[in-house]
Amino acid sequence: MTRKYKSIFEKLIEINPWHFIWIVFVAAQIITLFSNIVQSIIRWGYIWPELILIGIVDAGINTLIISPLAIYFLRHTHRIDEINKHLEAEISERKKVEEALRNSIEQLKKLETQLIQAQKLEAIGTLAGGIAHDFNNILSAIMTYSNLMLMKMPQDSNLKSYPENILKAGEKAANLVRDLLAFSRKQILNPVPLDLNRVIKGSQNLLKHLLTENIKFEIILCDEKLVVLADETQLEQVLINLTTNARDAMPNGGVFTIKTESVYLNDDLIDDSGLEKAGVYALLTVQDTGQGIDEYIRDRIFEPFFTTKEVGKGTGLGLATAYGIVKQHSGNILCSSSVGQGTEFRIYLPLIENIPLQEKKDIAFEFKTGNETILLAEDNDAVRESTKEILETAGYRVIEAKDGDEAISKFMQNNREDIKLLLFDIIMPQKNGRSAFEIIRHFKADIKVLFISGHTNDIIHKKGVLEKNLPFIEKPFTAESLLNKIREILD
Repeated sequence: MTRKYKSIFEKLIEINPWHFIWIVFVAAQIITLFSNIVQSIIRWGYIWPELILIGIVDAGINTLIISPLAIYFLRHTHRIDEINKHLEAEISERKKVEEALRNSIEQLKKLETQLIQAQKLEAIGTLAGGIAHDFNNILSAIMTYSNLMLMKMPQDSNLKSYPENILKAGEKAANLVRDLLAFSRKQILNPVPLDLNRVIKGSQNLLKHLLTENIKFEIILCDEKLVVLADETQLEQVLINLTTNARDAMPNGGVFTIKTESVYLNDDLIDDSGLEKAGVYALLTVQDTGQGIDEYIRDRIFEPFFTTKEVGKGTGLGLATAYGIVKQHSGNILCSSSVGQGTEFRIYLPLIENIPLQEKKDIAFEFKTGNETILLAEDNDAVRESTKEILETAGYRVIEAKDGDEAISKFMQNNREDIKLLLFDIIMPQKNGRSAFEIIRHFKADIKVLFISGHTNDIIHKKGVLEKNLPFIEKPFTAESLLNKIREILD
């Protein structure tokens, strides 16, 4: 019997739980009515009509009016609970979307900042690239004529200091152009496999002399070799710029630290590093305990010509140059700093494997001469004339031409066997140096060549000179570097 009622009860609940609630309400009213009858009999010995009537009225009102209202409000309350749960789920989902949107906006702001920085660098790079060729030609003439003065002056002449100072000024101007091209990533690099730790050790004494006596210098290098494909001179320039920056940030002394390590950046970490692809990188960290940089300035430190130093004490190219050099090496440089807490620069450079290291050789200066015939083709009159005089002073016979076409004509007019070297500017009117060289090589396959140019890296690459490892010297050059390079090729 119990099982039967239990089965009926479960079926009622399955059909509609509100039916069950209704039955409970009705049953409660019936029980209340019989309870009143029983109380009437027990109390008075008979059924009190008024009491029974009141019980019937109460039971009717509760059953017909109050019970449906109660059920309605119960069902309504249940629906409100369901709606609230649904709204809570929607609010939670909306919060997630808003958080993702905030992250996207922050990422877009970072990308916008990077874009603005890239546009600034591109604008300065375009300007630098536009003036580099003409400016380097002017500097070449100034420096070669200064070299000529030194070469022709007696060793004990009191006037030697004048051309020497001109040369120093010319070299500073040439370095300024290289800095302009560096952060715009248009300067010419000579990347070779290098151990980053060895480069730092080799620069240690130089960097130490850049710091003041009240600054403690620490170098912490990892045990493993960190082989990167880089231009050693440019890496040294980055170290010099960061060291100078740290020194100026610690006028009252402090600690300057350089350390290296190998790190693996996966896809989750690559976005924070600003690099293009995951992999193993050399991490060069440069730290100081100086004054620190506030947030507004920190966002601008890599901008060219931006500086907080007094007029005449900074060009604003130090960090911009370091930024450009690191970027050109397929790496990235990041800065973290706060006022009074010092500054940290982190430089990531991609590691390479299984490539023989390029060891730096110390070459003692030696002024080299010769007596061979050189065909010189240069469209800038001042550079051509000064270069010719340098070569003749060193003992060479020089045949000069103003462009590629004239160079080919002069080669055909003279004894081809006597001409041992072509000294050609890469970019010239009529016919460029590379094209003239290819034509002349058809007539003399073993002819040697040395290309010169003051143009930027991207333009020289288009001519295929650097890709094929053809001998090349960059303007402005000194007499010593030119004459040594010529002897290196001829010998």
